[in-house]
Amino acid sequence: MSTLRYALSNLRRAIDDPQAQPPCLLITRHTIQFNPAGSYRLDVDELCSGRARNGNARATQRGAGPLSGRVSGRVGSPAFEEWLLLKREQYHRQVLIFLQQLAARYE
Repeated sequence: MSTLRYALSNLRRAIDDPQAQPPCLLITRHTIQFNPAGSYRLDVDELCSGRARNGNARATQRGAGPLSGRVSGRVGSPAFEEWLLLKREQYHRQVLIFLQQLAARYE
């Protein structure tokens, strides 16, 4: 069994996904994504939608599709690594802005 398949199997067991109806994860041979119809919470969705309510950013669509639709490449490829770096920076900036707004409210 490949390392990725083993890790996904462990993840699904850890979150009780095999028993979930509908499952939280949609896994095919080439993609992994959150099921938009599944019962889950993503902190990134909450951050983005909360900032959208404040007029600072657009809300992300929940379960917007597999990563392969956004990045042509494989995990570990230069295209994926560049996408990952950009997303991390984007979310880091959003968290900093949110924390600044929160601190200003409590002042």
